[in-house]
Amino acid sequence: MPNRLLQILVDGVDISGVGLRRLRSRLTIIPQDPVLFSGTLRFNLDPAGASSDGDLWRALGHAHLGEHVAGLPSGLDHQVSGEEEG
Repeated sequence: MPNRLLQILVDGVDISGVGLRRLRSRLTIIPQDPVLFSGTLRFNLDPAGASSDGDLWRALGHAHLGEHVAGLPSGLDHQVSGEEEG
């Protein structure tokens, strides 16, 4: 019998019965402050590489960033650095 005191439920599912790889692929953390990691915009939008370019462009459009990213010479492959431009 599972120890109910140590049970963690996500949407009513006891995560002890979910494999770690599957669990990690289904959960995400959305920080309160916007953060970009060094790498491409594409990687920042889709670190797992699971989305099509069309999906990424639609997401950028919903965020009102599509025109800005389309104006960058490398578009989705624009390199992001950890340092701000001054």
